[in-house]
Amino acid sequence: MTRVQLQYTRSGWPLGVKIRRVLFAPFRLLFLRGTGRWLSPLRILALRLFGARIETPALVMDGVTVWHPWSLTLHRYSTLGRGVEVYNYADVVVGEQATVSQYTYLCSATHDHEDPTMPLKCSPISIGAEAWVAADCFIGPGVSVGEGAVIGARSVVMRDVPPWTVVAGNPARILRARELRGSVEGAATTTAGAAAAAARTAVPGGPKAPAPTSVLKARLRRRSRSA
Repeated sequence: MTRVQLQYTRSGWPLGVKIRRVLFAPFRLLFLRGTGRWLSPLRILALRLFGARIETPALVMDGVTVWHPWSLTLHRYSTLGRGVEVYNYADVVVGEQATVSQYTYLCSATHDHEDPTMPLKCSPISIGAEAWVAADCFIGPGVSVGEGAVIGARSVVMRDVPPWTVVAGNPARILRARELRGSVEGAATTTAGAAAAAARTAVPGGPKAPAPTSVLKARLRRRSRSA
């Protein structure tokens, strides 16, 4: 029987990546826990200096760990909460108005457990616009969290999450549709309206727009009856 042979595992990172990680190390002082939100502009500046693509305004809280700044993209009004770890050996993208809450782990890499040397396997992570990943979640490699989705606290997400749904658990399961109420200075009042607008501007043959909330609710009701 073949046994695990970690003594033959080799680092897959080129020398240039290793040098950049060493050079970034002193800048981690800006991310120390207890330094609050006030150093966020300096953190963003440091991440940009090492290749991160960050639109402003954005918020990077204290205690955040970013392994490879050059593989991080933050869009406008996105947030990385206190103690979030971005294990971004592959690209990690956080969409506009999206929030990743405290102590969440965005893990873009795992090991090939069927290979005796257990080499790294890396897949990108995408957090869609207006999504919320609540506290202390684990988001696995290759996961795409859809626009407007909500991930309940301490959930483990290993599969893609549909847009405008609320999921939770280990493994995370769909609980219900998400629907926004009220309005803010003329903003869209419901996800159904946003979905309709997206449908009107959709490119033929391109990705499908998120289903309206009423459609999502109907799907969830059918799923609960068949369970």
